[in-house]
This record gives sequence, C-alpha cells and structure tokens, in this order.
Amino acid sequence: MTRYRVAIIGGGPAGSSCALKLIRLGVKDVLLVESGEYADFRIGETIPPEANLVLHQLEIYDVFLAEGHDPCYGSCSYWGDYRRGYNDSLLSPHGHGWHLDRARFDAFLAREAQQAGAELITNSKFQASERLEAGGFRLTIGTQTDPSVTVAAD
Repeated sequence: MTRYRVAIIGGGPAGSSCALKLIRLGVKDVLLVESGEYADFRIGETIPPEANLVLHQLEIYDVFLAEGHDPCYGSCSYWGDYRRGYNDSLLSPHGHGWHLDRARFDAFLAREAQQAGAELITNSKFQASERLEAGGFRLTIGTQTDPSVTVAAD
C-alpha cells in the first residue's frame, strides 16, 4: 500500500492550489485525486483581482499569464437577489480579474501541482476511509482501471 503524507480529495482550483502550496512548503508525497477529466465542462468563468495575489503566492503568476486568459475589468450580474450587482476592478490595488476557460484553468493548476511533485490521479472517486492504529488513514479510491485502490495518508 502506497503511503502519502497528504491525500487531497478534489483536484479543482482549491485542491490543486493546496497541493502546490504544500509542496512549495517542503511537504513531500502529496496525492491529488480528481473525480473527472480536466477536459470536461466546468462552471465558473471569472476570478476577481484578489486571485492575482494567490497566483503570486503559488509562484505561478507568470506561467498563468502565458495561458492567455482574457482580462476582466468588471462584471454585472444577478446573484441571489432581484437587484443587479456590480463588481469592477478600476480602483482595485490588485489589478483586474480574469475571464477563464475554466477547464483549461483547472488543468493548468493540476499540471503545475504535478510538475512540482504531486501525484495526480484522475477519473477516481473517494469511496471510504479508515483510521489506522499506527496513525494516519487508509483511503479507498475507485479508479477507471481498478475499482478499489487502497492508499495510506498521514
């Protein structure tokens, strides 16, 4: 049974960013488990200016720029209310936000985590966990090729 320091269930922006940051902090043996394929449609097409801070902290801002996402200087939407809401970045100290190709963005973050040292498995679903007497957890993950892969994680 393969043992990891950390297993992250969910390879979207939060999971991939977490894996990348842990590796940058010196944590080795990080597993990132994603249930789908990064080519699949994903909802969420913009990120606010504050995301630029996170991209810098993850040390991937310049590589992100090379991905060619379009700048977003503001948006107007109805979200949970009958009144229209506005979000502009003209006065933001963090610059502008971004219009994303979400599937490409998610794949980018996962690729960056993988290149930094995380192990990535896709098309995999978390099935169960069990606390180990020696510490950590035994995780059962179903993959396309094996319906019951077992790994351990601290």
